[in-house]
Amino acid sequence: MKIIVDHTSMQPIYEQIVEQIKKQILQGTLREGAPLDSVRMLAKDLKVSALTVKKAYDALEEEQLIATVHGKGSFVLGVNPSLLAEEQKREIEQRMEQLVAKARAYGMSDEELEAMGAGALRKAVKEGDSENGCFMAGESCALVTKIQPAAEIIRDVVTEGEALLKGAMQWVK
Repeated sequence: MKIIVDHTSMQPIYEQIVEQIKKQILQGTLREGAPLDSVRMLAKDLKVSALTVKKAYDALEEEQLIATVHGKGSFVLGVNPSLLAEEQKREIEQRMEQLVAKARAYGMSDEELEAMGAGALRKAVKEGDSENGCFMAGESCALVTKIQPAAEIIRDVVTEGEALLKGAMQWVK
C-alpha cells in the first residue's frame, strides 16, 4: 500500500490517508479482503502519530470501505457499485471542469465549447457503432453480440456526458 503524506499541505494528514486508501480501493489496487497495514506500522512508515492513522481507519470504516477485527487487523470490504459509479462520475466531472476552465482561458465561448463537447460525444458513439462490433477505436474491442445493451449504454453515456458538460460550464460561470 503506497501512501504519500504532504506535511506542508493545508489538508489534514488523516484526510490525505483516507483519500489515498479510498482511491486505491475504488481503483481496485486494494481488493476485497486485502489486509491493510497495522495502525502502528503505517504510522511508523509515514512518520505520523498512530492516532492520526487510527482516525483515518475509523473514517474509512464509517464509509464502509474497510472493517477492523480486533486482534486481526483492518481489511478491505467489497466496493458498493453505486459508490464506485459516484466516484467515477465525480472524477469525470472534475476533469470536465478543468477542460472548461482551460477552454475559457483560451477564449472559447460557451457555444463553441458545448458544440465541441457534443461533437466529441457523437464521434465516440459513431466509432462505437463500427462494423466489427468494437466500442473503442484503437483499443481492444468487445463484441457487441456478447453485450446486447451496448447501444443503450452508449446513448446513456452521451446523454449523461452532455448533462455533465452543461453542469461543468454552469459551475465555471
